[in-house]
Amino acid sequence: MAAPKSPLGSTRSGGAANAMAREEVIARLEAVEARSETRFVELGGKLDYLTDILIGDHGLFTQVKSLKADTLEHINALKAEMTALRVDNRTTRWTIVITLITSIMAASALILSVQANLLSAFQAGQIAAPSAHAPR
Repeated sequence: MAAPKSPLGSTRSGGAANAMAREEVIARLEAVEARSETRFVELGGKLDYLTDILIGDHGLFTQVKSLKADTLEHINALKAEMTALRVDNRTTRWTIVITLITSIMAASALILSVQANLLSAFQAGQIAAPSAHAPR
């Protein structure tokens, strides 16, 4: 009957084979542990790099804070400009209203002066007309 095989592929039939299998298992475990430690160190490096990207001096959070501050400054400047424009628009509206009222008054004065001139011309014509038609 053949000796049963261990999971590592060696037979359990001898003390030398057992010692070899044990050494192989230990060597494989050490190799796995070394790979795990290497991966852990690589992961730690990646986490450090990610931390620098997020919260470093030129990191993402710093840039977002700076952008937020710049945006707030621009918004406040726009609010100030809008207030100045509203005041300017208010002045412009008053100018338009005053100009409209003045134009209406000027048109009324023109109409009244034309009517007065026509009336005086008509009256002058009435006075001059009888003398022009007088018998000769």
